[in-house]
Amino acid sequence: MFADGRAVALIDFDLASPGSAVWDVACAVRLWAPLRDPADVPHERSLARLRLFLDAYELPLPERGRVIDAMVEAHDWCYRIVRGALRNGHEPFERMWRGGGEAKAQRTRAWLLAHETEMRNAVS
Repeated sequence: MFADGRAVALIDFDLASPGSAVWDVACAVRLWAPLRDPADVPHERSLARLRLFLDAYELPLPERGRVIDAMVEAHDWCYRIVRGALRNGHEPFERMWRGGGEAKAQRTRAWLLAHETEMRNAVS
């Protein structure tokens, strides 16, 4: 969403629901930096892009650590929704999940856990 020619919000309609700005940022930056295993998306500059994203969002320094705190929990929440959709026959999610999405989600979670310190250092 834009206001006065400036991006002010990002909405993911598949997962839209009330939540905190910290969670919104954690969900968005995980996908857009991207913060995931390089086997899935090459990302030599992902930590710099994480910092740039938080700078552009003008997230105060004390809340930046909370974004890192929320990263794995938000990732897990997202994939609980996906698994629920799978149980209800959501065909696009089914194709994504069976086409390697499940393994990719597991690799992303492992990457987030393994790189927590580097992410914290990048945003402080």
